[in-house]
Amino acid sequence: MTVTNVTLRNGKEVPEPMIATTMLALCTLAESDFIAFYELVAVCRDKEHVIFGDCAAKIAGFGLMESAGGEVHDAIRDVVLAAVTGEDFGLSLQSPLPES
Repeated sequence: MTVTNVTLRNGKEVPEPMIATTMLALCTLAESDFIAFYELVAVCRDKEHVIFGDCAAKIAGFGLMESAGGEVHDAIRDVVLAAVTGEDFGLSLQSPLPES
């Protein structure tokens, strides 16, 4: 089985299956715990960001981080950065794929 890479809105390429699984987890995280969602976006935008409270464990629980206190995989970071727009509490999700 060959996995094809797909080019995201931000020009990064990720394996196609990564997009659907990451978006499902992102949507669920955003709906269930917006603060953890915000923290994920913050650490994706700035690798030096220190994640607040127990949000790292919550993010890891969704498979969006290697482990609590761990790193965000590059492909997940790329999808997050392509899919999330806005700042602070105005964050919103869009398709990470370019409009056709």
